Formats: sequence, C-alpha cells, structure tokens
Amino acid sequence: MSIKTRIWIFQSIVAFAVIAMAATSIIAMRMTQHYADRVTGARKELAMTTRLAVDANRYSEQIAELILMGPSEFPDFENARADLHNSFALIQRRDLANGSSSPQDVAPSRYDRMRLLIDGIDRSVERLLTLYSAGKRDEAISLFRTEIENRLDAEFEHLVAENVKSKQREVLKLETASEQLRHMVTATVLALLAILLALAFFSGYFLAHSIGRPIRALAAGTRAIEQGTLQHRIGSQARDELGVLSRSFDAMAAQLHSQHTMLMIAKSELEDDVAQRTRDLAQANRRLTQLDHQRVRFLADISHELRTPLTALRGEAEIALRSKTPQETVYREALTAVVARAEEMGRLIEDLLFVARSESDDIDFEVAPMDLNEVVVTAMQDTDVLAKQHEVRLTLRGGPQTGTVPAYGDKVRLKQAAMIALDNAIKYSAPGTTVEISAQRNNGMAEITIRDQGIGCAPEDLPHIFHRFYRGAVARERYAAGTGLGLSIARWIVDKHRGTIGLSSRVGQGSTLTIRLPLRDNRV
Repeated sequence: MSIKTRIWIFQSIVAFAVIAMAATSIIAMRMTQHYADRVTGARKELAMTTRLAVDANRYSEQIAELILMGPSEFPDFENARADLHNSFALIQRRDLANGSSSPQDVAPSRYDRMRLLIDGIDRSVERLLTLYSAGKRDEAISLFRTEIENRLDAEFEHLVAENVKSKQREVLKLETASEQLRHMVTATVLALLAILLALAFFSGYFLAHSIGRPIRALAAGTRAIEQGTLQHRIGSQARDELGVLSRSFDAMAAQLHSQHTMLMIAKSELEDDVAQRTRDLAQANRRLTQLDHQRVRFLADISHELRTPLTALRGEAEIALRSKTPQETVYREALTAVVARAEEMGRLIEDLLFVARSESDDIDFEVAPMDLNEVVVTAMQDTDVLAKQHEVRLTLRGGPQTGTVPAYGDKVRLKQAAMIALDNAIKYSAPGTTVEISAQRNNGMAEITIRDQGIGCAPEDLPHIFHRFYRGAVARERYAAGTGLGLSIARWIVDKHRGTIGLSSRVGQGSTLTIRLPLRDNRV
C-alpha cells in the first residue's frame, strides 16, 4: 500500500469521525430540543389549565357579586365570563395543536365535558339574569347555588383538577424521558467519541509506524554508511515509496561496497606494484652500485691488462734497440713477443666489443638444427693448442658414436661459450691434469659438461661467478691475468638460447660447468 493511499485512508477516517460526531451532535441536539419543546409546551398547558381554574373561580365570584351588588358589577361579570371562555378556547386549541387526540389521551372527552358544563352554566346564568331582572332575587340566588356555584365549585373544578394532574403527569413523564434521553445521548456521544478517538489514534499510530519505521531504518542505514559500514543493508520488502527508496538505498550501498572493494583491491595492487617497483629500484640501485664498482675494477683491470702488454712491448723494443750488435735473431724474438702481446690486446678488445654489442642487443644469431656433439668436438679441437701450452689433457666423453644430441641454436656462438668454459678450465688447471668435456641428453634436455681438476672456486664466489667483471679471490691470487668477462659472455649466449648455465666447485678439487639447452624435440 502506498503512502499516499495510507494518508488518504487516515484522512477519510478523521473526516468520518468528524462527520459522525457532528451528525450525532445534531441528532442529539434535535432530540433534546424536541423533548425540551414538549416539556415547555406541557408546562404552558399546565399553566393555562391553572389559569382556567382561576378564571372559573373568578367567574363564579363575579356572578355572586352581580346578584348581591346589582348591575354595577355587570362589566366585571362580562370580563370574567370572557376571560373564562378565552382561557378555555386557548387551552383547547393548544391541546388540539399538540395532537393529544391519541387513544391513550383522555383530554378530549374531559374538554367536551368542560364545554358542556360551561355551556350549561351560561344557560343557567341567562336564566339567573332573567330572574334577577324580574325581581325574583331569591329564586336567582337559589338557582346560583344549585345550578352554578355547585357545578362550578364541584364538577368544573373537579374536571380542571383532573386536567391539572394529567398535565403534571405529562410534564413529569416528559421531564423523565428528557432526562433519560440526555443521559442516553451523553453516553452515546461519549461512547462514539471514545470509539472515534480510538479509531483515529490507531489509524494515526499505524500511519506513523508504517512511515516512521522505514524512515528510521533509512536513517540507521545512512549512519552506517557514514561510519564506513558498507555491508549494511535495509532489506525492505515493502511495495510503497519508502520500500522503493530502501531498495534503491541497498543497491547504492552494494554499488559503493563493490566500488570500495575494487578500490581496496586496486590500492593493494598499487601498493604491491609500488613495493615491487621499490624493490626493483633498490635492486637496480644495488646492481648499478655493483656495476659501478665493477666498472671501476674493470677499468683498473683493463688498465693493468693494457699496461702489461704495452710495457712488455716497450721492453722488448728497447732491448732490441739497445743491442749494440743487433742480430736477426734478436729482432725476431722481439717481434715475436710484440705479436703475442698484440694478440692478447686484440682478444681483450674483442671481448670488450662483444660486451658492448650484447648490451645493445646488436648481435645476430643464425639459429638452425644442429648436433651438440659437433659443437663440443670443434671447441675441443680449437682449444687443444692452449691445453698443450699448459700441459693439460683434453678428453671427450661420449661423442658422435654414442648418438646425436639434437638442438636448435647458433653453432658459432655455442662453440664460443664452450671454448670460454674450456679456456677457464685449462687456465686454472695444474699441469698434468685432465679436462673432460661431454655432450649428452639428460632429463629431456641437451647438456654440455666440462670437468677440470683445477684450483676450484670458493663458496662465497659461486653466486657471483657469472657476473660481469667478477673474478674470485682464488683466481686473482693464482692467476693475475683476466678481466672476468668470459663467463658472463658465456651465460649471455646460453640465455639467448633459452638455456641455463651453472658451476659447481670445491677449492683445490676442481670445478664442473654445465650448460643445459632445450632438445630439438622440446623446442617451442
């Protein structure tokens, strides 16, 4: 039920109550007035009946005075007779006008008897006046006493007394009925007033409750939303305007809760992103700091590396120039040393150029199907001369005769990575030891393994061994030359082939370097 309908019903109830009270009051007033008018009329009739008795008595007295005192009393006699006739006519007309001719009322027969009695008295008075005029005074007095005085004093007064008593009873009855009516009207009005007030009160209470409760619920919901309790719901099922407003409020609260949840999720994600970016920046800062340290160290190493061959070149040249008897052999040895130092400087410069090109991703890869056995064999062949110079033996385990190890990649770059690993293994191996290289399948991957019996690597250096420009403490002590670029270049090449490279080592017992690449069948 809509609020408009409820208000209309409440207004209708109030209007009905007002109309009912007004109608009841009007009916009560009319009934009370009716009985009051009847009581007033009955009292007037009682007064007129009393007046009739007085006029009848006065008429009797005037007749007696006329007989005793003579014609001088005739005017008063005429006035008394006229007053009697007038009073009787008035009371008779009054009674007939009030409709007292009902079967219950005996007044009409009484009035007829009164009329007959008055007419008889009038005839007796005419006879009395005739006798009085004829000088028969005694006969007139006797007629007065027998025909007039006795009838007026006895019969007429008796009729008047009965009429007075009847009117008194009527007045008492009307007054009693009026009093009862007054009590009944008062009780009825009070009862109707109580009923209408109760009806108005309960309808007003229902209206206030039906409107106030959802308004209080809306106010409570508003306070809850204001305090941040976005899960609060009114849950009204009413079909009125406030029910529609409550459901709109719940929809708004649900939307706010959803948006708040999304904002909190976005905030959390943003905080996570900021934290991750902060960690990334911190890590980048650490890397930059580390790179800066490596750069300083690299520049020092490069300076040392370049200064050593340059010093050697200068020394060889000065020795050859200071020789007082220069011979071809001296010049040849000096030039041979110069060539060796130039080659060392050339390799260093090539490594630097490779690093710069890898940083700018300017190195092309010629990816094609291949057999890792071939890469291992060619790398071992190219480093055999270096192994002989260090009196280190190179051995191949497995080889093409054990089957192919298929992979995709750039043969030249993978050979370069393998040669870097072999070069490190040979460089840090003691004379007379063996470096073993192999290629095989292992757990769905193509794998190159290089084992040496060299000086090994300290545990604290292993996490940094593939970092650019990094050289372990043992390597720096046992072998001064080197820039720390080789293994970082090898890892970059392997990463470009979507592979992994790792080193396990123990100081004084040697190291094992493993390169793992996707097999050709597993390559996506």
